[in-house]
Parts: sequence; structure tokens; C-alpha cells
Amino acid sequence: MEYLQLTTIRDSLNIILNYLKPVKVDTVPISSAGGRVCFRDYFTPDDIPAFTRSTMDGYAVRAKDTRGASAQSPVLLNLIGSININEAPTIKCHSGETCYVPTGGMLPEGADAVVMVEKTEVSGQFLEVQETIASGENSILKGEDYKKGELIIARGTLIRPQEAGLLAFTGVGEVEVYNKVKIAIFGSGDEVVPLDVHPQPPKIRDLNSYTLSSLFEINGFLPMIRGILPDREEEVENRLKEDLLNFDAIVVSGGTSKGTRDVMSTVLTRMGNPGIIAHGLTIKPGKPTLLGVTNHIPIIVLPGHPASCFITATFIALPILRFLGGRQDEPLKLTARGFLKKRIISRLGLEEYIRVNLFLEKGRVVVEPIPGESGLISTLVKANGLVKVPENMENLEEGVEVEVLLL
Repeated sequence: MEYLQLTTIRDSLNIILNYLKPVKVDTVPISSAGGRVCFRDYFTPDDIPAFTRSTMDGYAVRAKDTRGASAQSPVLLNLIGSININEAPTIKCHSGETCYVPTGGMLPEGADAVVMVEKTEVSGQFLEVQETIASGENSILKGEDYKKGELIIARGTLIRPQEAGLLAFTGVGEVEVYNKVKIAIFGSGDEVVPLDVHPQPPKIRDLNSYTLSSLFEINGFLPMIRGILPDREEEVENRLKEDLLNFDAIVVSGGTSKGTRDVMSTVLTRMGNPGIIAHGLTIKPGKPTLLGVTNHIPIIVLPGHPASCFITATFIALPILRFLGGRQDEPLKLTARGFLKKRIISRLGLEEYIRVNLFLEKGRVVVEPIPGESGLISTLVKANGLVKVPENMENLEEGVEVEVLLL
């Protein structure tokens, strides 16, 4: 493969994912399952709810017995008793009969609706019903939520608090989940120093490793910062080979361009099996991104400029890591719409992501492009969104409405 032979994001992902397989599986208590990815389908063993129950304090009735009832002309029903919330009813409601039922209580046989207390009045052994109700009103029918055997969470789905509660409700005490993806993160370059070293020009501190670690952690992965790779091929190769044994993925920032000091492409070619998958993407910033695989472990080499590194990590690294982690659903991207404050000049042939600041001005949402090259940290820190300019579009004019991916 020629270096810097540009590939689309979609094509590069399709190619690299063919060489990968998800991580291994673990079993965890349901109390610890939140944020994990479900390994298998789970089905409800019973109807939910398992019985028809009241949604409020009131009186269980046959709905047809309330026909014509109103405050001016109430219907009189025979009050035959009450139901405790923790007991199955021992009474039946025949035509013309009613009984008290609390919120969550089980409706007795014969009843198909509940009249709320506020629409009734007790008169001795009788109940005045002051409204007409329909069958099923103020109640949840047996199996209305889920039918027995219905899929409640699919394989590859992220378990949210909602799903964890539902699984527990069906009696699931332990859940089969994919292991969290372990990621080795490296900075690279002889000019990069650790954060605890005061850099003397032209040295710079490692910024990207900490940006990447935070990004990966909030997305449910297990990142570990592994230090800085030098501009020496043999040492880089040895350190990568060491981490291939202990991590599910390796992410490196820097060392992706075609310059003579950037050693990553040479090292990945030498490591092989299969080696380089893509070198150069039709994305700006981030064009020199390098993707490789060795022994089913992805090695993702992102550009060194902060904005380029963050954007390619978002649109390239995260989808790869989600695949490794078993995700089969597409995470929802939060977006907003607003009007461009300034013209955006873009280049045909590249999918460009413009850092923008989204704010309210005179009652409407304004989108202001943030000027500056991808090497400027401020363009990333000041941005609260990204505007995508498709590769077949040259410019976006001032005043047009655009969609913004919120950061």
C-alpha cells in the first residue's frame, strides 16, 4: 500500500473491522452491569406485569357498569370489600359490584377498570360512581408491558440503568457481558516529554495521551497511558510487541505523516500480520491517520496535532473500540441546529470537521467557526461543537442553517 493513499472513513472502517474480533466475555452481578455491553439476548420469562393491576387508589369495577355515570347522575354499585396490596384477591366482582383497590393492587376477577377515589363517594354499603370509564382505564393489563418470551435486551446493547432494572425485575441476578476494552495509549516523538517534565524549547509536553485517555474512559473503555515512543524504530517495535500481549488495542498519537522521522508506518509494515490497513483518510483535520492490525489487535496511529488527534479519535478510534467491545447499536450523537455567523471555506474531496462555538444571540442559535490551525490547542478547548462539511461540498455560506455535533 502506498503511504498517504487516501481512503474514506467508511471504507477504512469496513476493511479494518474484518481483521478484528470482539473481546472475551465475563459474567457480572446485575448491580454492576450498568455501562457494560450485553453479550447475549435476554427474554422475559413471564408476562410483565404478571397480573392486571391498578395505577391509582380507587375502586375496581366492570367498565360497562359505569355507563352513563356522571357527577349529576351517579351510578350506584354494591361495595363488597377491599383488596390489600400484598395479597391476591379472594373476592370476585360480579355485575353491579365493586371493591377498593390501592395503587399497584391486583384487580379481582371480573373487574376490568378502576375508578379513581376522587370520582366516587361511599354511601353505606354502596359506592356512587360519578364518571363513565372505559375498559382498562386506570389499570395496567397483564402482559401490557412485556409479553412472556419477548426480547427485553439484545446482544451488543449497552446496558443502561433502565435495562439493569428491567433485568433485575425478571429475576436476572448475573449478566453475561463483554469485557471492557483495554487500550494502551502512547505519545510519540523525541520532542514530546512527560507532563512532570518542564519542557525546554523545542520540547513539548504530552497533551494527546491525556485527551485520549479521558475520551476513552467516558466511553466505557479501560485506557492506560503507557508513555512516549521515541523516534527509533527498534524500540518502538519492541514496546508495541510487548503491549500486544496485554491490551486489546493500541492507540498512538503522532508519527503518522510522510516525514523521514515518523517511524510508525515502517514499524507496522515490519510487524505485519497483516500490518498497515490504511494510511491517509479523506478527513480534515486528520488526513495522515494510520491504521494497522497485528494478530487481530488494532494499532491506531492518530495525527499529533491536538484537534486532528481528537477528531480522528472520535470518528475513527471510537467506532473500532466499540466493535471490539461488542457494541452492535449505533450510539446516539447529540446534535443541534443553528445559523452560520461566518462563511466556511472548505476543500473538495475531503470530509472536513470545523470546530465551532454554538451560542444564543437575539433569540436564535448562532454557529461561529473558530479560526486557527489544528495544531492550536485553543481551537479545541473553545469549541463546543463540530460542523461537518461533506467531501462533495466546497463552501458553507454565512447565514445558512447547519447541523452541529455537540462536544
